[in-house]
Amino acid sequence: MNPPKRMLVVAMANRIEGLRVAVGLTMADAPLQVAVWGELPDDEAATPQLEALAFGDVPVQALPAGDAASWDALARQIVDSDIVYCV
Repeated sequence: MNPPKRMLVVAMANRIEGLRVAVGLTMADAPLQVAVWGELPDDEAATPQLEALAFGDVPVQALPAGDAASWDALARQIVDSDIVYCV
């Protein structure tokens, strides 16, 4: 049997929806990580999503938008993933 695909969700334009997509992908039973472009959202809509990802031990990384190193980190994550969802 083939190993499960490594998935990455990049939450950029709609960070809350990106987090929701990531929560849904936890059901895929595959390695999953989340990159949030900019700061993590801290409103009521984001809290349940972030809690669900924390419960599922899904790593969520905030990538500061004004930092050039964030582009390098995002590029590495994309290359290391088999499936990438950008929201």
